[in-house]
Amino acid sequence: MGRLDRLRKVLALLPVVQASQGIRLADLSRQTGIAPEEIVSDLAHAVNLCGVPPYSPVDFVDLEIEGDRVSIRFAESFRRPVRLTLGEALALDMALAGWEELGEEPFAAAVASIRRKVREALSPEVAEEVEHAGRRISAVPPPPRAARLLALVKEALARQRELEMEYYSAGRGVLSRRTIRPYGVYEHAGRWYVVAWSGPSGEVRTFRVDRIRTAEIGKAEYEIPEEFDVSRYRLRGPPEPERPSLEARIRFRPDAARFARDRFPASEVREEEDGSVVVVVRASETAWLVSELLRWGEDARVLDPPGLEETVRERARRTLARYGSDA
Repeated sequence: MGRLDRLRKVLALLPVVQASQGIRLADLSRQTGIAPEEIVSDLAHAVNLCGVPPYSPVDFVDLEIEGDRVSIRFAESFRRPVRLTLGEALALDMALAGWEELGEEPFAAAVASIRRKVREALSPEVAEEVEHAGRRISAVPPPPRAARLLALVKEALARQRELEMEYYSAGRGVLSRRTIRPYGVYEHAGRWYVVAWSGPSGEVRTFRVDRIRTAEIGKAEYEIPEEFDVSRYRLRGPPEPERPSLEARIRFRPDAARFARDRFPASEVREEEDGSVVVVVRASETAWLVSELLRWGEDARVLDPPGLEETVRERARRTLARYGSDA
């Protein structure tokens, strides 16, 4: 432990001892969370060097440890606990605010109480600044799984390496594999987003971190455009969600049933007696749904809406005609 850390620990111990002269080492350890042997070592080595101007003999702290009892004299300056600086207060308050907003029991009430007590212990000036900052700063930590993915995204960003990920699109209700080049990350209303170049479209898009199912840092390197500024995306807020405008019921053959479940994890599924499944697929674009159905070939059949099956057939005819084949 460095000298500065040891001094801070000592200064935190002094008000407790001053308020409870003759306190037992075990009680002091329980109140401060510091082991008894550390208390003795830190106090013995550092406390006698603490004092106030003009540094005459009576201005230094006098420590007495008799048996398991601890007392101090000439420590009137340490009656009150050390005040937190603005930076320390902000860091502590923001951390507590994140846990409080998560609302996880049984800790939510305790965290709210601790946060209130911390603010009450601040100087009026610092308390006012912390209150003002609390209205401007959102500091909700991501859930554990999202935190791990966010750390991976940040690592890819720091190393400027492409990220191979499996991403769930809420608008289309499907999982897809994508290669992205992270340009920046930001938090909005408790959710974390990554702004990235996305292949193969080559467009810069915004992805929600908690919708990434799996991710792996690739070997390909890239450069972030000099003009890129993540604050523009933060001020704009999250992207508008793709609202599904089309709903279709698709029957998948028994051999494809398991794969259909994996492909459309958030969809309604009804099992049939023959092992096939009927899946309700929602999409924001008809063109995407047609392309998706063509991938399944004979394993998928449209039940409704009317006309969608013929649209798929027509797309297949045009594709085959392009390559000189008959439908």
